[in-house]
Amino acid sequence: MAGLWIVGEDMPREENRITLHGDEKDEHGMPIADVHFDDHANDTAMRNHAYKQATALYDAVGATRTFPTPPYPSTHNLGTDRMSEKAADGVSLAIRQADYIAPTGWPSLGNIQMT
Repeated sequence: MAGLWIVGEDMPREENRITLHGDEKDEHGMPIADVHFDDHANDTAMRNHAYKQATALYDAVGATRTFPTPPYPSTHNLGTDRMSEKAADGVSLAIRQADYIAPTGWPSLGNIQMT
């Protein structure tokens, strides 16, 4: 048995977002995160291409059955952090400065991304 997991790219989509839940709270009484994420058409096309190529690879080495796995809900949803020129259109400037934190807010190590 062998497995292959394809992680492609999450294209930015204005509809993708994280908000705080209006009613549900965590054990500390804080609102929980409410994540909305939909694939961009390019993400779906990339995944379908990967399924096709992986199946061809497995067939070439003698696989008798293949099982394409649906996408896991554990990807890094990069499209949720939209870069923009205006704060109303996104959460960071094109230079990755998080102007909603402070004029000197420069998150590092991928922390500006939601996951």
